[in-house]
Amino acid sequence: ARRLADEGQWPRSCEATRGLSDPAGFQRAITVVAERLKGQAGAASDILRAVEAAQLLPFAQGVDFESALFEDRLRSPEAQAQRHIYAAERRAAGMPELAQGAARDMGRISLFGAGLGDVALLLLEGGKEVQSDAPDLPDGVARALTALVTQGKIDAATSAVRQARLQVGTEPADLVLDARGEEVEGAALAVPLDTGRGLAGAQLGLRLYRPAQSLRLAELAVSEAADPDDVASLARLWSGLGVTAVRAAQPAAGPGLGHVMMGALCLAGLEMVRRGMTPLRVDQAAQRLGFRAGPFLMMDVEGLPVVAARLRVVADWLECPAPGADDPLAERLAKGAVGRTVGRGFYDHPSEGPRPPKGMAGPGLDPGEVLGVVPPRHALHAALVGAAMQLLARGAVQRASDLDVLMVRGYGYDRARGGPLCAADQRGMLAILRDIKALAPMQSPLWQAQPMLLDMVKNGDGFFGRRAST
Repeated sequence: ARRLADEGQWPRSCEATRGLSDPAGFQRAITVVAERLKGQAGAASDILRAVEAAQLLPFAQGVDFESALFEDRLRSPEAQAQRHIYAAERRAAGMPELAQGAARDMGRISLFGAGLGDVALLLLEGGKEVQSDAPDLPDGVARALTALVTQGKIDAATSAVRQARLQVGTEPADLVLDARGEEVEGAALAVPLDTGRGLAGAQLGLRLYRPAQSLRLAELAVSEAADPDDVASLARLWSGLGVTAVRAAQPAAGPGLGHVMMGALCLAGLEMVRRGMTPLRVDQAAQRLGFRAGPFLMMDVEGLPVVAARLRVVADWLECPAPGADDPLAERLAKGAVGRTVGRGFYDHPSEGPRPPKGMAGPGLDPGEVLGVVPPRHALHAALVGAAMQLLARGAVQRASDLDVLMVRGYGYDRARGGPLCAADQRGMLAILRDIKALAPMQSPLWQAQPMLLDMVKNGDGFFGRRAST
């Protein structure tokens, strides 16, 4: 390429004038795009500045300006965070059992239990033969495939091929995914499938983050008694389907890595509401922290009875009080407000979208009256960091970056921030420790300084070394 460039007679980009012949039109176009990007400070804004400079600067100075913008963007927290999560997703696939065991092909998979249409769609897309004991599953899958055809995402022939690989039955299979919590006899490998209550005590279990065909994220619960061949086979299966799988060591992980992290966020939010804040304010704080939706809306979507049962397990794992009879969660359940499925939980859910119920529509106490000098988003962040440190200290997770993968891919944390642990590194562990000390009057184990945090502050360290970039 260098030789061709040197020997040939090519037009040079510095001689190009296309797009510059109408200066007024050029500026109008710049103004239109600038209005669309108003308030943004990312790479798109830098590109616009470089394009605008093309009309204002000589070519050499324009190239220098573009290089300076690029170097600044490369060092920006946003760029570091995105490199971090990109690398973290690829590291997550590394499990010791892949070297220890021999992976088997799994072409025929049985689904036991109701409500597994999204799992079936994922498996069918990956070319697997699927059978189910749920008689209504084929109709649900057929409707979903028809919708994909209508949207132009697949053609009718592909839909027909996938439907032909789906059957109702309980014939022998390479793998059984069981959402019923019952023993499966005669299966080559039967794995319990988490339906929301967690996988505490499982020898080998699986949580697929739902909907499975869009999130493409799994958590493998692996105990010391698990056969390395089985673990390797499951890991290869999900990798082949384009699913990122994270290993959770049992019994250390308790109900599961994601459940512990999100449970800490929900318990912290419930404590803040119990002391006078509103669910809406807590959810807004979680969104400012980086989540697409806050814990109270997420609890409503999942269903409060399932969440309540799981939070009791998570609270026990975190060694903090479980939600009691005077807790906001118990109060909503007592009123029959069990979540979005019935139209009301912590929010009312009319067709136009969630809104606070009349009894919770006020502003509540000022956050300063509840948390002192600590902003609500920092209080939520401190609870997440504390839970992550406990998971790491107990050997429940292979690496800290796996938890960021779960938060970003499974719970809608902003990818541009890299995950809550990457954000903690960028903010600084000393700032986290100061928040926890300021929250001491709350007298909650959720906001206790973990030994790992104290060591990090002492050594000027973080989850990912002295900086979160990879």
